[in-house]
Amino acid sequence: MSITQLQQDILTQLNKTGLAVVDIESFKDQQLQKDYRETQRYFERFAAHPNVGAESMKLQLGATTSSRGKRFELSHYHMLGRPLTLGDSGLFRLYLNEVFLQIAQSYLGTVPRLRNLGSYLHAYVLPSPNSLGLTKAPGVHVREKSQRFHRDTEDWRVLKIFIYFSKVTVDTGPHQYVLRSRYGDKNNHIWPNLDREGDVWNTHGYLDAAAMAKIPPEDIATIVGDRGTVIFEDTNGFHRGGFFTRSGKRLMSVGAYLREDAWQIRHGPLTSLDYDKKRGNFIDTSHYLYDILSPRAKKVVS
Repeated sequence: MSITQLQQDILTQLNKTGLAVVDIESFKDQQLQKDYRETQRYFERFAAHPNVGAESMKLQLGATTSSRGKRFELSHYHMLGRPLTLGDSGLFRLYLNEVFLQIAQSYLGTVPRLRNLGSYLHAYVLPSPNSLGLTKAPGVHVREKSQRFHRDTEDWRVLKIFIYFSKVTVDTGPHQYVLRSRYGDKNNHIWPNLDREGDVWNTHGYLDAAAMAKIPPEDIATIVGDRGTVIFEDTNGFHRGGFFTRSGKRLMSVGAYLREDAWQIRHGPLTSLDYDKKRGNFIDTSHYLYDILSPRAKKVVS
């Protein structure tokens, strides 16, 4: 399968800034479109599921139920009550499509490994003065967890693909990215990155207030768009999302493509795709859908 001009344009933008944004309809691959449509139907079921609706209402009323420690997020677990598998939707097949795998392999320089695949609903939550021990006046919204600028610490080079499955505006949790803030880029110095020589992270990924003040405003990209917006991003660079200023919901999927010897593959916890066997993913190699995966796709989920 030869690389298309669209894939090359995405790679050019990725290599230049760490970010590329396109609409899913831009891809002419029929299988990709089929997998996207199936995944869209999955998200419609996800959003309409009674348990998801009830939990979402609790969130919007200020409850502290959460996913991955985020009180503004629900995941596939809230619908399925178990990990995501190959047979649940087109989500796995979407992220294992050769179109995406070619981009990931070209950007990372190796056959990638897929990790942290998930489907999420992010919602507006009432301000909570005591949430997470933050000190703030009642009724004042403060960004929490991934709503704050941070760099992912899976590796010094990470490709994540985010896909919107609902319309996202400036008020309903838009994803933001600081251009050229990856390892080796001009904005990288603002916050410590992986010490590749010592093979250690010298700090967590979340920027403090002093570092935030150093980010050039003109380098902050805010990604709004209709469902079908696809974000290709090196999340070793600074990014954030999910911060709502009014009532609403955001439906989004994400998958991380890592180098074969990525830091968190070697040191954990991402030694395998299904490391979180209770809430994350599960790859059943005896499933008929696994049998029809391409050799590259099978290696990607290994």
